[in-house]
Amino acid sequence: MPTATKNAQQRAPRRGFTLVELLVVVAVIALLMSLLLPALGKARQTGQNITCQSNLRQMGIATTMYLNDQGDDAAFLPTRITLPTGNQIYARYRAIELLDQYMEGNREAFLCPSASGITSVLDPYNIELLDESATVCVKDVNNDGRIEKQIDLINEYWVNDSRIGENNALAGLRRHYGMSGQKLKWIRHYSEALLFMDAVDWIPRHFGRGMQNTGPNARANQTGRVNGLMGDLRVMTFSSVELYSPDRFGSFADPWSWGNHYPATP
Repeated sequence: MPTATKNAQQRAPRRGFTLVELLVVVAVIALLMSLLLPALGKARQTGQNITCQSNLRQMGIATTMYLNDQGDDAAFLPTRITLPTGNQIYARYRAIELLDQYMEGNREAFLCPSASGITSVLDPYNIELLDESATVCVKDVNNDGRIEKQIDLINEYWVNDSRIGENNALAGLRRHYGMSGQKLKWIRHYSEALLFMDAVDWIPRHFGRGMQNTGPNARANQTGRVNGLMGDLRVMTFSSVELYSPDRFGSFADPWSWGNHYPATP
């Protein structure tokens, strides 16, 4: 081949992509992203759910150690506090104080990875609602008006702080009920009691989490599910329907009554 012709071929510009080819590539990438992103989101949610269940197990083990140290007079976590005014508050941050030594200072276990926005106790709207119900999940240790996760006490998990009391049963029997500070010997079915739950009371965090709307008429999303720790250290997942049903022994139909509060029968 003559040298001039060879040099001309080497200098010839290469053919670039056409507009149609570029659009096809972009369309293929968009299609792949639409297929992968839901899968990645589901994998992320599954990972958060596993971490949450692990947190609950750690709390359960720490609670068992706490109870064992009390001996024969063991009582469940006294997170319900009576103020000098006589009013009671649900001081759920106290669970961190009571279990701290048994969890070796691992306070991150009280921070659910799925707790964000409307599903977090730090959400301004939730703070207002919790305050109205005398529920305190956060303690500003330094009283500096700032909440810092490394310093302050933040409990994103519901604690069974139901009021203790007695009711009259048939045949002259008296039944104890409630969990906050209740002695274990008076809790009829401790293994069935719900100790901790991954929710802001009424707001689920997993699989359809969140609220159906906001404002005074906000309602929990009925498709959401919550993780709960039972007295025998089982971690279970409940729908809203399951959560407000009696336990297998016929308790009252709310989760804080499971294992401890039953109709007045022998």
